[in-house]
Amino acid sequence: MIDVIFYILGLGASCFYLGMQYERYRILQMIANGLEGDTEETVKEEPSDEYMNIKLEMQDDIIFAYHAEDSLYITHNTNADELLLTLRAKFPDAKFSADPDSIDVLLKKTNNVSI
Repeated sequence: MIDVIFYILGLGASCFYLGMQYERYRILQMIANGLEGDTEETVKEEPSDEYMNIKLEMQDDIIFAYHAEDSLYITHNTNADELLLTLRAKFPDAKFSADPDSIDVLLKKTNNVSI
């Protein structure tokens, strides 16, 4: 009877050891292939190519819209509703993303806008 218990414990320890060795092997394979697993950069949801990143600034009660990547001017308006209508007219298939500071600028000047 005690032989069976030692047999089961030995089998369990062997399986554990083999599992650890297989995990080590897989990690080394992923590193060799250039994959580092799920790091924060890969887990974080990035805006896809269909999103246009914009930056909004307010000067003298006028909202200016720029491309976030290269700061190229897009449009301007005094009203957030009209600004969004202009953006949708210029880029009908685009979705827009903005940083929190730009959203604050937009919300300060909005009347009845649906974002």
